[in-house]
Amino acid sequence: MVESPETTRLVDRAIQVIQKHVPKFQIAPRSNNWFRRLLGKIGGTAGYWTTIGYTAYYPEDMDAKWSVIFHEGLHALRAKRMTLALFGFLYAFPISLAPIFLALGAYLWSGWSIAAFMGAILCFAPRTAYFRFLFELEGYEMNMALDTWMHGKEFALSDDALVFYDDQLSGPAYDWPTTRSLAERSVDAIADEIEGPDGYDDTEFYGHWPLKFKQDDPYYRDVLQFVRDNGLLHESLRD
Repeated sequence: MVESPETTRLVDRAIQVIQKHVPKFQIAPRSNNWFRRLLGKIGGTAGYWTTIGYTAYYPEDMDAKWSVIFHEGLHALRAKRMTLALFGFLYAFPISLAPIFLALGAYLWSGWSIAAFMGAILCFAPRTAYFRFLFELEGYEMNMALDTWMHGKEFALSDDALVFYDDQLSGPAYDWPTTRSLAERSVDAIADEIEGPDGYDDTEFYGHWPLKFKQDDPYYRDVLQFVRDNGLLHESLRD
């Protein structure tokens, strides 16, 4: 792993923040998980963080991406609040329905079995993983907040940054979970709110779906306090 002493210090402190909310949260090298290694090679996502259960697997070069740990911590917290089983089912949906269709096809073994097998195939259709999109939108909103706090609005809301989020939320990184237009509208809505009079100067967070964390959620407050305590708050936001 390529990791500077400063990154090690920040990551250790970040883990402590996340563990206040998800005691079982931990990190491990991506190389420790064969499934993630395989997906990384197939999908070209070997440089990404990824979370399974309460473990976040980090890429070899953590220095450039260490703050993504709070994005992953948000997934772990969501799983804790929803239960791992429900979070996993919804994140994988509709692929999580495929085994059910396959079982029905094998059980019925009649004219209906063809329909069941076709249903299983359709579960892998792109642009249908709405819950996965929502969970990742939530995570990338955290990324946008961190970029705002640490680097200022000009950096966080640059054209390149917004296009990156659009690409992630509608592209192969998450198996094309939704349409480009929905990703763009959602990212632009968050950007517009950050540009507003209150922005992310304090602990204002904005949701676009029923399961969104509340604005005063202690996880967000603790992440912002982490930024302040470690001298990472952008000069434009300092008192």
